[in-house]
Amino acid sequence: MANKISYYHLLCFLIALPFDTFYGDVVLISFCIHTILHIRKDWLLSLINKEFLLLISLYILTALGFLYSHYKADALSLLTRQLAIILFPILFVLSEIDLKKYKFQLIKIFGLTCTLVIAFFYADALHIIHYFHLPLSSLFSKEFINHNFSHVLDLHATYISMYAAFSMAAFIYFLIAEKTLIKRIAYSICILILLAGLIQLSSRAVIVAMLIIIFIAFPFILLQGKKRIQFILISLTIFIASFWIISSLGSFRDRFTGDLKDDLTQPSVTNSLTEPRLIRWQAEVELIKQSPVIGYGTGAEIEVLKEKYFEKKLYLSYLSEFNAHSQYLSFLLNLGLVGCGLFIFILCYGFYKAIKEKDILLSSFLVIIAVTAISEDILNLNKGIFFYGFFISLLLLFLDTKEIKNISV
Repeated sequence: MANKISYYHLLCFLIALPFDTFYGDVVLISFCIHTILHIRKDWLLSLINKEFLLLISLYILTALGFLYSHYKADALSLLTRQLAIILFPILFVLSEIDLKKYKFQLIKIFGLTCTLVIAFFYADALHIIHYFHLPLSSLFSKEFINHNFSHVLDLHATYISMYAAFSMAAFIYFLIAEKTLIKRIAYSICILILLAGLIQLSSRAVIVAMLIIIFIAFPFILLQGKKRIQFILISLTIFIASFWIISSLGSFRDRFTGDLKDDLTQPSVTNSLTEPRLIRWQAEVELIKQSPVIGYGTGAEIEVLKEKYFEKKLYLSYLSEFNAHSQYLSFLLNLGLVGCGLFIFILCYGFYKAIKEKDILLSSFLVIIAVTAISEDILNLNKGIFFYGFFISLLLLFLDTKEIKNISV
């Protein structure tokens, strides 16, 4: 019974993940209490393994950064938000539930939830179009892409894109492994809905990550021989069709090329842009050079950036209190080369294990994290923290490749 309750806690957490963080917080607190009530002393010995210690080390280092930070309130707030990074490894190890057995089932439920969320976004968009008597082509205008597409649930487009990309990668794996026709059709439908959602959400970083997963991870980690060639040809066909759709629609073309150019363009006298992302990154690098080894301490990111933004006359960034917009730069600002190095080491270790064991789910997850972290502070908000904390713990601590190796032909 205790194991059943643990399983349903995890199930509810994954279903709640795309929605308001309140629900995820409640489920996580309940799961903590349930695990503590059933803890036994002999289980504590299971905490001593290198994967577990590696996963919790990132939070421990962040806690140490609190000691020399001049911004204690911000540091405490960040440590509170990032508790999931250390909680999930501890709870997973101390819980008696066999997560190797239920890992795939949990991921399928998460993927189905994300598919239904994307379908709901489309339903909401079509309802608005119908209500205001707009042409159906409005669905592909800027009013219904990126953040405007996911606003109905107050979700940041990048985070729901990360969820959708991981779900899509999982369903592709399940489709390859599945023999039953009905289930293969169901997986195919979910993949198409998630693919449409990724295009509509238009998160450039996540789409780049998805292309790496499709054209590198799947063919060269999971598949061999004829299956590899077939997979590449099918994927290439879908990619060309998607690219044609994007390039033929002005709103998508502007999002993927125009906005990217704006972000990476130096402002000029004739340029209407005043604070592109590249300028903010240059300001951040100047700060990092002043304290490269240990940074400015946990929680210092926003305040030190505001000072630099004001100094550089980046008043919009100052008033908006923009963060680093890069997880790597965020670690360099807060914890220096030590913190950024540890984060990269965790990712590299995960890639090593994934490639060695041919685990496509772990490798796909890590690609999404590694690429998205270039342009987003994914460990600054609960949506990113929960996603990272849950799945890296589940996939790295409970690596089981029996099913995976069965289809590596």
